Amino acid sequence: MEISLSSILIFSSILFVIGFLLIITRKNSLLIFIGIKFILISLTIMIIAFAKQNENILEGEFIFISILSLILVYFILTIFLQLGSKSKNKIK
Repeated sequence: MEISLSSILIFSSILFVIGFLLIITRKNSLLIFIGIKFILISLTIMIIAFAKQNENILEGEFIFISILSLILVYFILTIFLQLGSKSKNKIK
C-alpha cells in the first residue's frame, strides 16, 4: 500500500499549521521552539515527498537537514535558557 503525495502534503500542512499556531499564540519560549521544530519537520517531510515523487531520494540531504534543525533548536533553546537564568539572578 503506497501513500499518495496529496495525503503526505496534507499531513505536512497540518504539522505546519500546528507549529505556526504554537509560535503565534504562546509566550512560553519552549512552546515556541516546539512550534519551530514542527515547521522544520513539516518542511522535511515535504522535501522527502517531492523527492520520492521524482525518484530522487535525497537520503544524505534529509539526514543533514534533520541534524541541522536539531542542533539549531538546541542552541537557540540553550541561549534563551541561559539568558533567562541570568535575568532571574539579577532580580534576586
